[in-house]
Amino acid sequence: MPDMEYIKYDFRLRFRKLATDVGIRVVDDRILKYPLPFSDDTILASWISKDLRKVMRVQESDYDDGTFQFDGFVGKSGLDYEYDDLCVIAVASNEKAKEIFDLYKLWFIENISPEKMERILESHFERFNKS
Repeated sequence: MPDMEYIKYDFRLRFRKLATDVGIRVVDDRILKYPLPFSDDTILASWISKDLRKVMRVQESDYDDGTFQFDGFVGKSGLDYEYDDLCVIAVASNEKAKEIFDLYKLWFIENISPEKMERILESHFERFNKS
């Protein structure tokens, strides 16, 4: 099994276990129906909540120089940019499943605003990345 396939499989297992352990039903996990600005073979998972008008994606980065480990951004997506879109980009995402799950809970369960999520992503960026 190639590294990317292992990371994707392992990430999904870890993420589902975290959700099950705290009794959270994960929103729809599916391939998004609109084009992404990057190759979807690096996407480990994507979730969409039509009720909240939110999307979250986890993308595995192939850039691993020892300094970059975690990043993310919040934007708009959808055919008419109708969804708030959270994208988390990480190296070895499967090893960061807990942190990503915590972001998932904030985004979908606590329904925090995109502005608050941007600040949280900044703190994660500072914590995980070496200067």
